[in-house]
Amino acid sequence: MLTQENLPRIHLNNSMGWSSRDNNLRRNTSKPTSTPLPIVKKPIVIKSQEVKKTDLQGLDERSAKNVASLHIKVQQIFKDWILECQTLAKTLGYEYKAISGNRSWDEQAKIYAQGRSAPGKIVTNAKPGYSNHNFGIAVDMGVFESGKYLDSSSPSKAEAFHRKASEIAEKYNIEWGGSWRSFKDYPHFEYRTGKTLSQLRQLVQEGKDIFS
Repeated sequence: MLTQENLPRIHLNNSMGWSSRDNNLRRNTSKPTSTPLPIVKKPIVIKSQEVKKTDLQGLDERSAKNVASLHIKVQQIFKDWILECQTLAKTLGYEYKAISGNRSWDEQAKIYAQGRSAPGKIVTNAKPGYSNHNFGIAVDMGVFESGKYLDSSSPSKAEAFHRKASEIAEKYNIEWGGSWRSFKDYPHFEYRTGKTLSQLRQLVQEGKDIFS
């Protein structure tokens, strides 16, 4: 039985923690090309020196860690949304936690290599730069009941709560992966930047802030 303590953070690489469903297979996302992109290993940073560290007090330890990995300009937004969802979750006997946040391009490259140039099964179709996790603007959420990870043990119950969370997400300008037409990613939530993945990649490759 999967519990909150033994929940794998990734199917084949437990060091990262992410949804097995990746969000590059969506209607408004540019498709990967056959030419691999250069891997940007440096973290996304804000140019302004006036940005202060976000106070994540109130979140559970796991959620706080993953929210802290996000772009500084969306941390408060995700914090407020998660706290509101957690309040609702308690009324239903659930816990709602961020189980994955930012994923570096280097990490994405290693995941993409699995089942291709590296041993293991294929677990994603997203190359580096083709997941919003790579830009620090997305999280994967987990629904827990008495320590059990419902996304695995009872997907229908988990999906029902993710749907409730998505209704709250709208007022925070957060998009739900479960609303996509061609590819459903129920645990996935991402901040709407108004930019395409291609535009985000270009900004990172130019060393610019994605919110510039």
